[in-house]
Amino acid sequence: RPRRLLDTAFQSWKTGRYTDVTILIGERTFPAHRLVLASLSDYFPPLLKFDEDDSGEVTLHNIEPDDFFVLLKYAYTGTVDINKENVQSVLIAADYLSVSRVRHICIKFMIANFDVENIIDVLLFGIEFNLSELISHSREFLQKNFAEVLETEGWSKLEPKFLETFFSDNDLVLCSNKTSLKSAARESLILKAVLKYLSLRQENDPGVVEMLIRTVRLPLVPADVVTTFLNNYRMLKKNTIIQKYLQLREVALKHIQERIPDKSRTRSPETSEIPDGWFRLRKHAEFSFVQRRRRYAAGGQIVPTPIPPESVYTDSDLEIKKVGIWLREWDNKTVVGGLALWHYNPAYANVELVYRKGNCPGDCQHLVELERGEYIVKVTVGSGFLIDRLGFETNQGRVFGPFGGPGGEEYTESCPSGSLSYLYDINCDAVDTQGSEAILNLVLRWITFS
Repeated sequence: RPRRLLDTAFQSWKTGRYTDVTILIGERTFPAHRLVLASLSDYFPPLLKFDEDDSGEVTLHNIEPDDFFVLLKYAYTGTVDINKENVQSVLIAADYLSVSRVRHICIKFMIANFDVENIIDVLLFGIEFNLSELISHSREFLQKNFAEVLETEGWSKLEPKFLETFFSDNDLVLCSNKTSLKSAARESLILKAVLKYLSLRQENDPGVVEMLIRTVRLPLVPADVVTTFLNNYRMLKKNTIIQKYLQLREVALKHIQERIPDKSRTRSPETSEIPDGWFRLRKHAEFSFVQRRRRYAAGGQIVPTPIPPESVYTDSDLEIKKVGIWLREWDNKTVVGGLALWHYNPAYANVELVYRKGNCPGDCQHLVELERGEYIVKVTVGSGFLIDRLGFETNQGRVFGPFGGPGGEEYTESCPSGSLSYLYDINCDAVDTQGSEAILNLVLRWITFS
C-alpha cells in the first residue's frame, strides 16, 4: 500500500491534480502537495505556516531551482537524480532544507566516485560545509593514494593549516601504489609534498614555510634524498628557514643515533629548537610477518629442537643490509657453520644491528651485500641434519649462492604475494658438534606490507 500511495501522489504531481501549494524559486514555480512537502523534512511545516493569507504560494531563497526539483522529485518517487556535475549543489540544497536522506545519498555517491583527480576538490568541499563523514573518507583516500594525488594540479589548493594538521599526525600512514610506506619513505614523500606545495604557491610567508617544514620528520629522510629534492626545487634551496631546519636535522640525527644504544639519554640544550615531533615515532606502516610452518634441519638427529628459534626483531622499518655465511666441514661434507645478518633502518644508515649464530670467526667466506631498495625475495635451503647450504635471490634479479655443500634436501621459499614483501630475518639455533658449532632449526620470516 505505501508504494501505491507514493505512485498515486507522483501521478497527481505530474498532472498537477490536487496540488495545494506552489513553491517559488526565482522565476520558476513548483506546484506541490503540502502533505508531501511536510513529510520530506522538518524544514517545511513551519515554512508552510507563513502562507497565512492562504495564497498557496511560498518563496524559497538560497537554493537553485534545478536542485530543488531533484529534492521534490525524490519526495514523490524516492529516487535521487544526481551525477558528478550536480551532486555538490544537490547536497548543499538537501543540507539547507534538512533532507537528511538525500544528503546521505549524495555523500555516499561522492565517496563512491573518488579519484586522484577530484579528491582535493571533494576534500575542500567537505571542509567548507563541515561534512565530517566526507572529510574523513576523503582523508583516508588521500592517505591511500598520496603519491599519486601529489602529482595532480589540485595539490596546491589545500590550505597550509590543513596540511600542518595532516602532516603532524602521529598516526599518519601514507601509501604509494596501494602499499603502505615505511618510515624513511613516508617522510621522504612528505618532504617532497611540502617542497612542491611551497614551490607551486610561490610561498613567501616565513610563517607558512616554517609551519610546514617542521612537520617533516627530517632526521628520517636519507641525506641523498634531501639533496635530490632540494636540487629539484632550487628556489627553496637557499631559503633561510629551510636551511635552518636542515642544520637542525644534523643536530637531531646525531642526538638520535647517540640515543639508540643509550635509551636513557635525554635531550641536550642544543636540541631545544628541534620540533618535538622529530623525536616521536609515527604509526608503523600496515604490515604483517609471515612465518611458514617449515623449520629446516629441525629433525632432532643431533640435538632435540622441539620449538622454533626465538625471533629477535619486531621493528618493521628494519631491513637486511648484509648476510654473512661461514662454512665448515662436518662428517666429511661442507655445511653452514655460522650465520650473521646485519639489519639497519634506512633512515639511520650508519647504525647496524647484528644477529649471529654458530661459529663465526673472523671474516665470513661469503658476504651478501644489498643495495638500498634491494630485498631478498627468494631463499634456497639445503636441509639435512644441519643446514647444508643457503642461497638468495633479490628483487633486482641478483642471485647469491647457494653457499655450502650438496647434502640434504633442497627447499625453496619465496616472499608472500603483495605489493611489497621480502625476507625480514632468519632465525636459527646453533649446536656444538664435532669440535665446533653449526646451525640448525632454521626459520625464514617474511614481511609483507598492505
